[in-house]
Amino acid sequence: MARIHQLKISHFRGIEQFEQCFDDTNLIVLIGRGDSGKSTILKAISLVLSPAWNNTFADTDFYNLDTTKPIEIEVSLRCVPDKLLSEAKYGLYKRLLINREIIDDISKSGGEPSAEEEDILTIKLVVDDTLQPKWYVVNEREQDDIEISHRDRALLDMFMIADYADNHFSYNKLSPLYALLKKGLDAPDTIEMLFAKPTNL
Repeated sequence: MARIHQLKISHFRGIEQFEQCFDDTNLIVLIGRGDSGKSTILKAISLVLSPAWNNTFADTDFYNLDTTKPIEIEVSLRCVPDKLLSEAKYGLYKRLLINREIIDDISKSGGEPSAEEEDILTIKLVVDDTLQPKWYVVNEREQDDIEISHRDRALLDMFMIADYADNHFSYNKLSPLYALLKKGLDAPDTIEMLFAKPTNL
């Protein structure tokens, strides 16, 4: 399962600028007074890694309602599924984590990642004044950003359990229950049959 190494948020709701490196921490606890931005941080993570393609945004999602400055949410991920790191997908955009530092010059790698280095994939969500979200895989090399589809984001298995917990465990393709069952079943079509509505014979 993918894990967040670094998170950056710009101009999203009550957050003008935020950056945090989580490193190799297994458990993260956000502590703060009410309205300090804890829920906004969690929402930002859920949006940038969302497997949904139809997330909606409004002017109120922009910091100080200023739509001239785009919302930008960026996560750098460790333990990324091998499928996403293949050259046919986003392998040419991967970065390296060496001694807790993200390196864009992959020539510094000794080949296969060692105990001291790890492949990193950075995903960025951008929302401008058109209110249309776009997701990209990015790095700081001289490459054009490449869009990442909602199907590929679904491979990251990100789920946010919020106030409406019942919805998260209902039988739909965006629920964690669906993802866990699909991974546990050998036949890919079996889960579709389980969730299919019964028909009258």
